[in-house]
Parts: sequence; structure tokens; C-alpha cells
Amino acid sequence: MVKVTVFWCVRCGINGYMIMFQPILKPRDFTPIYTGMTVRNVAPCLWLLMMVSCATKAPPPVVVPPPVVEKPVEANPAALLSFEGIEARRIDRLTLHFLLKAENPRSTAAHVALQGWHYTVNGLESAGEAALIMDQDAFEVPAFSTATVPLRLEWELPVEPGSATDTDTYQVQLRVNPLFTFETGATGDVWAEVQGGFPCIREPELILTAITVSKAELINTRLKVSLRINNPNAFPVALSSLKYKLYGAGRFWAEGENRHDLAVPARGFAESQVLLTMNFIDMSRQILDEVIAMKQVRYRFTGEAKVDTGIEYLPQFRMSFDRSGNSTVVE
Repeated sequence: MVKVTVFWCVRCGINGYMIMFQPILKPRDFTPIYTGMTVRNVAPCLWLLMMVSCATKAPPPVVVPPPVVEKPVEANPAALLSFEGIEARRIDRLTLHFLLKAENPRSTAAHVALQGWHYTVNGLESAGEAALIMDQDAFEVPAFSTATVPLRLEWELPVEPGSATDTDTYQVQLRVNPLFTFETGATGDVWAEVQGGFPCIREPELILTAITVSKAELINTRLKVSLRINNPNAFPVALSSLKYKLYGAGRFWAEGENRHDLAVPARGFAESQVLLTMNFIDMSRQILDEVIAMKQVRYRFTGEAKVDTGIEYLPQFRMSFDRSGNSTVVE
């Protein structure tokens, strides 16, 4: 069986393979074809089969590239701006306080400097003179941390009609542009903005309406001055103190002081009378005669008043006044 199997395997390929198994499957039908083949003849045939099988090369191994590790994208820095309050010493010079918060989400520290800013008042860009002040030129923000710095906007209000101050309320918008510079050399440019509102404060208007000679004496003469105080504000005010001087026909007449509170309603007016004393020790008696004889006089009324507003950022302020005009003189 071995002789026939090896011979036909080499000679006939597939057919030999079938014959090799044929004696096993059907031993009765098997008829030896080559009786002269011995076991020694089998060795060359086996060697030949091994050579044929080795001649077929195995496919090259598949090279799998290593996985690509993507570098994590650094988060962008951010800035927040908040309006903290306002203070003023005068109605036309205000200081607005802000707080700038810088957020650093990266793994390295950042150096933050303010490289630009912009403001508007009631939508107008040219709203008086202003300067933004930060106590230090720049500040540091540690990695994965935040830092806050105060900002001050020094604002000098315009006085021309139709300006941003011609309103009952100020709406101030501030935009700042902090620049983040990281230790790696990377930079981040961000903007932050905030809007704040507060009431507008205007000076009351004092108008002299009449001068009355109330009592004439040898040395002193009392004058009574009638005033009208107009309040242009959307809230009530009070005049808590009033110092004044009166000039008539180009000459100094008298001076006085009133410390009584005078309340003036919002967008309304109030009337009051103040007393002055003319002293003739230092002036000619002829002046009194001229005053009594006058029916109209060209006057100048100057002085200073304390005004109480009830507004938190400027509860009281001093205002100077200097009014001129014509008034009747009543004896």
C-alpha cells in the first residue's frame, strides 16, 4: 500500500491523493500497480514533497502602526468684569469702580496685562474725558486658578447740551481687553464687558425774583430777597445751607446766610425769602436813598449752597451760583 500511495502522489498530484486513500476506503477494489517499489524508494519522494511545500512562501506579516496619541487641546482663558459701585465729590467728576476677574484653565501660569479698553455712556462714545486706572501694570494668574484686580474709571462729565448727561439715568458700558501670556510663550486675547446704571445729578437753579426794603434805619437797612429754586432732577433735593452776597447797580449791597432746610420736589420748584442787612457804616447813606428810589435794579446774586440729594453715591454736594438780572425793588 505504501509503494502505490507515494508513487501516485508524486506522479498524479490530486489523483494520486485520491488513490492514496482509495485502498483505505475501498480495500477490495485496490489493485497494486507498481509492485517493484520498496520502502527505500519512498524517502526521495518524501523529500521532493517537502521541497515543493517549502517553495510556497508565507504571506508577509501585517504591520500594525502604533496608535496616534493626540495632544490635548488647551482650554482658552477667560475674563469677567463686574460693576462694583460709584463715588463722587462733585456732580461732574465721578469715579466708577469695577472688578476684573481673570481665569487661567491651563497647566502653566499666565502673565496678564490690559492692552485696551473702551467705554460708552448712554450709547455715546465721546462722553466727556475718562481714564481707566489699574493699580498695577500687570498681574500673575497661577495655573488652573483665577485672580481679581480692581479697576477705576475716572470720568469727567461733559456739560454741553444734548450730551450724555442730558438724561435722568447714566448707562455706562465698559469693555476691557486683557492679554494672557503663558510661560510656554502662547498667548490668549480675550474681551470682557459690563454695563452699570445710576441716576444723574444736576444742580438746582436759583432765580432772584424780587428785592424788598423791609426796614430802613439810620445805620442798618434790612433787605428781603425772594428766591425761586428749580429742581431739574428726577428726585427731591433740599438746600441745607445758603451763603450769599447781593450786588445792585454794580455796587456791593449786603451778604447773609440761611441754615434752614428748604425742600424742593422732583422736577418742581420751591420759593423762599432770605434776609440781608445793609450796613451804612462802611458805605455812603446815599446808597440807601438810591435803593429806595429804585423801581428796577440790575443785580448780581452770588454764593454757595449745600444740596442734599438722598443719592447713595453723592448724598450731599456744594454748588456755587452767580446769577445776574433785573429785579423790582419794593419799599
